[in-house]
Amino acid sequence: NIGNDAIDFSGSNVNVKSIKLNNVGDKLISVGEKSNINILNIIGTDSFVGIVSKDGSITKINNVNLKNMKIGLAAYIKKNEYKKSKILGNNIKIDNTKILAVTDLNSEIFINNEKIFVKNGDLLEVIYKKNLSLIK
Repeated sequence: NIGNDAIDFSGSNVNVKSIKLNNVGDKLISVGEKSNINILNIIGTDSFVGIVSKDGSITKINNVNLKNMKIGLAAYIKKNEYKKSKILGNNIKIDNTKILAVTDLNSEIFINNEKIFVKNGDLLEVIYKKNLSLIK
């Protein structure tokens, strides 16, 4: 029952393992500012966004189960001084989610070594104003 982000990384190198998150008002896990995060065995339900990688971060996820999200995965640049972000995922299950995965025009998401091609130029507006109608 967290109103904002449940777990938030900035400039970090961390392994996250075996966590359950429920009813988060914003992001389950937010990875930013050139972080390198490995996420293993996460269950998340009933939240706005599952996992975000932003601002030059690389987020590796494995054995992730997300359910009842508005957005499952997102990768983008929020601050112009950073380069693209990536999510590299394996064994990902995302159910009953309006938007499986989305990136800005530069960032990338790979699931099981396949690139996801849902890109949106208005992604910051979607994420920070929670306006899903901007997803094309």
